[in-house]
Amino acid sequence: MKSIYPNQKCRNEARQGIVLVIVLWVLFFLSVTALTLGVKNRIGVRLQSLANEQMRMSYLAREGFNRCLAVLAEETNGFDALSEPWSKDLSLQNEDGLLSCTVVDEDRLMNINTAPHAMMQSLKTVFPLIDEDMVAALEKARPFNVIREVLDTTGLSRQDFYGDPAMGIPGMPDLLTVFSDGRININTAPKEVLAMIPDMSDTALEAILSRRITAPFEKNETLSEELSLLGLTPAQVSAVVKAGKVDSAVFHVTARAVSRRKHIAKKMELVIKRQDKKFIVLMAKEN
Repeated sequence: MKSIYPNQKCRNEARQGIVLVIVLWVLFFLSVTALTLGVKNRIGVRLQSLANEQMRMSYLAREGFNRCLAVLAEETNGFDALSEPWSKDLSLQNEDGLLSCTVVDEDRLMNINTAPHAMMQSLKTVFPLIDEDMVAALEKARPFNVIREVLDTTGLSRQDFYGDPAMGIPGMPDLLTVFSDGRININTAPKEVLAMIPDMSDTALEAILSRRITAPFEKNETLSEELSLLGLTPAQVSAVVKAGKVDSAVFHVTARAVSRRKHIAKKMELVIKRQDKKFIVLMAKEN
């Protein structure tokens, strides 16, 4: 009779080998699982940290916006000029990051929705690529909800529409608005916008620009007299008084917070209308 022990020994060794392989595979999967969980935990911690930093930057941007509102609410002199506190640099720094705040008035711009035909015609002078057909198309397409719609109506390229700020070439968004009441603040309006007022000559334009640097126009009631003293003709005075004013009601506020610890930034843009010391939000954008 042959012995069975050698076969049993082989089978036992085979079973042990299988068990060892199974154990090794189990250990391998456990290691992979542990590694995966560790990576997920680290990613989760990092994402939570980023979310917390984004929240801090959001609060910081809101702080900047509230700071701008407080400055605007303090204005009680009845006129708005480039020498006013709201037009200065309102940026600040703290332990969380850098906050840059800017306030510009929409009333310094020409309202594309309400501008009379004579001012619409002046667009051809300020923007040489605008022709008579484009002016007619703009007048027909009014009212616009945002200035971006003007780009689609005119068919201009983005470069021509937005200009080149680095080269000092203004774009249409730099000179036009859809938010003001239609009258231009002559204390804050860019030179190109003042030039769009009918009957405005270079001499009259320079007289207004020079005067407002040293002494802003303070009252709508006395604006006619002050313009006459500057040497403007009766026709020019009438045109400026009809198209202009000395105060602003609508402001574009931008607050941008940048984190010190991480490459995270939060930006808030709001267009607000000031009524006494209360504010109405006309447009809000956050990114």
